Amino acid sequence: MTSAIYRLIWPRDHAAHLLLTLALTVFAVAPLAYPGYAQVHSGFVPIYNLADLANGPLNLGWTPTVATHFDPLRGDGLLPYYLALPVVWLGGTPLTGVKVVFALGFLLGAAGVYFWLRRPLGPAGAALAALVYTYLPYRVAVVYVRGAWGEALFLGLLPWALAAAAGKAPRRPYRRAMSAALAWGLLGLS
Repeated sequence: MTSAIYRLIWPRDHAAHLLLTLALTVFAVAPLAYPGYAQVHSGFVPIYNLADLANGPLNLGWTPTVATHFDPLRGDGLLPYYLALPVVWLGGTPLTGVKVVFALGFLLGAAGVYFWLRRPLGPAGAALAALVYTYLPYRVAVVYVRGAWGEALFLGLLPWALAAAAGKAPRRPYRRAMSAALAWGLLGLS
């Protein structure tokens, strides 16, 4: 009887832990709500390049050229720019677009660690692991010291790629291979 009750309660408990995890990332995301841009090592380069991308017609061959030499292996990839572009198109400033990508990196990282570790650690353990991952010093420093928005997005997508690679083998193994290839491809673009 208790196992039947536990099966009815577990999905609600699972969702509650995920919502709590996402709600507790507010302390990492809240400084992004301050007006203006933080004084970071990257300076205003991402903002200027996003403004350059938004001012021209949509060009999939665009690369950041303002104050930087584009290097896809050592620099910020193109994925953060294309994720922030709809924010600018909807009337936001390039600064808002950059901040949205930073916040998205934190939220994706917390949710990714939670979904990756929910089976081996349980909902509470996965929530704790996700919060530890969110508040690791290098995660916070990537955003608020270095201002590396490509790396912040990379660290947000990394748990999803690890979850896709280490997931339970489905009946059709090509699904896992396709999801892992997609996740690792997005990592390469960020």
